[in-house]
Amino acid sequence: MYYIENVERVSRRDFFTTSFRAGVFLLLAACGRLPERPSLTPTVAIRSIGNGPNQGPYDLTEANGVLTDGRIDFLQHPFLEAVKFSFDPARQGGSLVLDTILRKDAEFRLISDERDQVLSTNPGIIFCAPTLEKAGPVRKFPVIRFGPREEYLISLGFKLPGEDCLTTYKEMHTYYITRDGSGNLQGRFEGLRTFNPNDPSFKPRDSEAAQPAYFQKGCLS
Repeated sequence: MYYIENVERVSRRDFFTTSFRAGVFLLLAACGRLPERPSLTPTVAIRSIGNGPNQGPYDLTEANGVLTDGRIDFLQHPFLEAVKFSFDPARQGGSLVLDTILRKDAEFRLISDERDQVLSTNPGIIFCAPTLEKAGPVRKFPVIRFGPREEYLISLGFKLPGEDCLTTYKEMHTYYITRDGSGNLQGRFEGLRTFNPNDPSFKPRDSEAAQPAYFQKGCLS
């Protein structure tokens, strides 16, 4: 619910426009012809961004199999200039591809958290590795062997050289990405997620994910 302080008079034209739109919506609802939106609800609560033009989750734009965050500029992220997701079926059993453009040099941490229940052994953290990156394009592969109906929360964290290591775990820019039953990517920006690397529950899901190349709690600078 929103409280509006200085309510202005509504013009006759605006009144009829609003009434017409409401009538169309109710008519479609009565006929059962409202478009259905796929359910993309993750199983973990994430803090939404509290100010600015984009408060809370929003869908990524899809074109030719590529998901693009079309609102990243409005969020004025200090490190991220662009974010895109795509799927490479020929790489290691099918890899999720993350293409970013960084505004400046940074230490970049990526955490991929599987949330689905396709297999009871699947859910858990599968990728957590810091890398030193230069400003400009950066490509990463948050998920390999990405099957249909699997669901992931992809969290991106950054820090400058000399900053505290825990900075890369705080208010991580988080996306929800899934493949539907036909294998097509769907996704949205979810909000900000924070991890505690010293929490006992923060651990890789299996021996493969525990490899040092994947799971590194420390930072590089």
